[in-house]
Amino acid sequence: MVIDYTAAEEVVVVSSTGKWQPEGVKSYLAASSQNYVGLLDDGQTVLKYPLRRTLESMQTLYDEAERYARVGPHENLVAFKGLDKNGLLLEYCERGGLHNVVEEPTVLTDGQKNGIGRHIVSSLIHLHEHHFIHCDFHLRNIFLTSGMVAKIGDL
Repeated sequence: MVIDYTAAEEVVVVSSTGKWQPEGVKSYLAASSQNYVGLLDDGQTVLKYPLRRTLESMQTLYDEAERYARVGPHENLVAFKGLDKNGLLLEYCERGGLHNVVEEPTVLTDGQKNGIGRHIVSSLIHLHEHHFIHCDFHLRNIFLTSGMVAKIGDL
């Protein structure tokens, strides 16, 4: 995928929290070393967008979009919904990262643990069937829906 991005180093408006929020982002959810994740106004989609919008940072996100397209959809992969000028449009997983759930004071039941394990294995099988190895597989890249469905993201 080739990016035709007119502003290589774009100046953006920064909120009072120090995080820029593109139009349509209702709330900030998380950050990594390279990207922010914000919940969009529809309440069902998140936008993964770069900390600093450059040609390189946008190309990295577009490369991730290509990986999602290559492996195709699966019920235990975070759904790729498309691209916009600011980044990736992805499914919102209401419970957040598995690392958050593991750190919660409430304990997961054995049934929930087994279900999460089955979901993770199912998604890994799907990725491997498409000759894809997830190179950053850890708790922060496994997300949970409100129904406790585990989904791998950050391809």
